Formats: sequence, C-alpha cells, structure tokens
Amino acid sequence: MLPAVRLLLLGSLLGLPLGAESSIPVTDPQITVRLYDYANMAQEVLERARRQAAHIYRRAGLRLSWEICPISDDAARENRDCSRRADAATIRMSILSKIMAKKMANKSTEFGYAVALANGHGVIAGIFYERTVREADSVGIARHTMLGHTIAHEIGHLLLGPGSHSTQGIMTPNWTQREIYLAGMNTFVFTESQATKIKAQARARNQEAAVQWAERNERPSGRNELTSSDEIAWISGRGRAKSDERALTRDSAH
Repeated sequence: MLPAVRLLLLGSLLGLPLGAESSIPVTDPQITVRLYDYANMAQEVLERARRQAAHIYRRAGLRLSWEICPISDDAARENRDCSRRADAATIRMSILSKIMAKKMANKSTEFGYAVALANGHGVIAGIFYERTVREADSVGIARHTMLGHTIAHEIGHLLLGPGSHSTQGIMTPNWTQREIYLAGMNTFVFTESQATKIKAQARARNQEAAVQWAERNERPSGRNELTSSDEIAWISGRGRAKSDERALTRDSAH
C-alpha cells in the first residue's frame, strides 16, 4: 500500500494533457481495468486520472483498456462490458469514498490497497479518494496527477506480485518531495526491470484469457467475479467476498 506523506512543495506541478494519450503498438500486451467510482468524482478529473495511469503503463509497454462500470449491481448487469464475466486479463479498480475508506480501518496515511485471491493472483485494487486529493491539494499538485499515479502504483502491485515495493520508480512506498516532483513532470514511472516483469505478467494473463475464451466462450472462467455488493460487504468487514470459488483475503498484498 502507498503511505501518504506530508510534503512542502513550491509552486504548481504539471499534469498530463487530455490529448497526451497516444497509441502504442498493438503487439504490446493489454490489461482491462474495470473502474468503479464510489466517490462520484468529477468526470474531467476521472478522465485525466485515467489517462495519467494509462500514460505510465504505456511507457512500460502495456496497454490499459478501461471499462467504466456502474456501481449498482442492477445497472452493471445491464452494461454490456461490465456484465461480461471477467477473464484472466481483467482487474478491478475501485475509487472509494471517504465513508468506505473509514470502514476498511486502514491507517490514515495509506492512499490505496491491492489484494490477491487465495491462489496469489492479484486482481482487485482500490484507492482512497479523499485522502489522495487532500494530499494533492496540500502539496500543490494537480488532483488527477496524484490520483493517476496512485492508481498506477496499486495496479503495479497486482502485476508485480508480493514484495513489489522498491527503492526506485513509482513502486517506491514512501513518496518524498522528489517523487512528487517527478510525478508532476510525468517522469515518475516504472523501472526497466519492473516494466519487463509487468509485460511478461500481462502476456501470461493474455494467453490464459485466450484459452478461457476458447474453451468456454460464452462464460469464461474469471479471477475476479466480485459484485459491488460483495465489495462493499468485504470493505465493511462483514465477511469474505468470493471470486470464482476463491477466497479474497484482505492482507494478501501490500
């Protein structure tokens, strides 16, 4: 998880322009991110944060495909993309409201979380919206820049696996003034070795997803079959959420 730090930063830092998301070779692996906005973010901020995270992964050689999903289970079932059973190359990212963040009983200095199923595969992550934007405001960085980097960091845990914090790059656990400055300049990214591992993991997931669709085209076996109701129950500590018969544990990723 990414701890928040109190920083003093002079001036405003740059954010990624909306038009900065360019194409990358179609041969690069792709991960689908199902995004659930429980915090009811302003659409422009959400779009810019999404583009910021995509930009970071594009530099690592990975394409992120986004599905913006309704938080209501009924509405999600009516959504063509979000009602499709998730495959191995699909992960879930939630933007949690202040109330939901409190229910998780995490340290107030944490910006987000990433968890794995009992088999060790990382498929579910989230960020604490109020904490993240409050930190962005306090250090003078654009909200979407801070949100986008935090999203990228937590997805990084899912793809890199346990022990993925590092002393360099975006997977640094404690962000100082230097890291925040690099984020504002759009140069706070994955290291070369992390990018290599991310691409390898994504390719493996793409191959597994292809097998799933070939074997069970109408209903492929998924890793993260979790409804919004399941997630809210899990966040509230009312029991474990289930995903394709695999238990979701709260402390399986850091």
